[in-house]
Amino acid sequence: MTGNLIFDIGAHRGEETDRYLAAGARVVAVEPQATLARELISRYNGNPALTVIAKACGAQEGRINLYASSHTWLATCDPGKWSEGRFNAHRWENCVEVEMTTLDRLIAEYGQPDFIKIDVEGYEKEVLRGLSVAVPALCYEFTVEFIGDAYECAHILLTLGDYEFAFCLGENKEPGVYIDAEMMFRQLAAIDAPLLWGDIYARLR
Repeated sequence: MTGNLIFDIGAHRGEETDRYLAAGARVVAVEPQATLARELISRYNGNPALTVIAKACGAQEGRINLYASSHTWLATCDPGKWSEGRFNAHRWENCVEVEMTTLDRLIAEYGQPDFIKIDVEGYEKEVLRGLSVAVPALCYEFTVEFIGDAYECAHILLTLGDYEFAFCLGENKEPGVYIDAEMMFRQLAAIDAPLLWGDIYARLR
């Protein structure tokens, strides 16, 4: 990973940013919550390997409302999705308008990444709609509530390049065997877990 360029989309408090930097990568960390973006900047105090972008990421450039709950770390650009499922008890009491960029814009400004991590609380499909070129590898979060969105994300990627896919569950960050998308989603459908979640990995063949 030394010298690789990684886009950390939805960097939050830098849980993955920390790991990427420790491995010697250069990181563009995109985090729309201003307080968390400032935390990242302060923690690394001018580290030249890290660029922090205090914006959301989506399908087009512009501005968008970001919603957060005062009782949780959770923030999303699409709170309506969470009226059901694991976060249905949360109330999205705080709304702030933030700038939005796209993966295409980030690539134009910082170069093609070797890897992209996307964890944006149900907005992953919109992030991928802002990408028009194949990148070597990426991962995006999925939850069982929105497995249809995860399926659509895979097919967005397949319009860009010949990708193969793998998944990992929960906090485990080691993907399994890479296979085609249809087979992978059949494997996920066979897992009986009401709060199933994890990450889907994609790489060019």
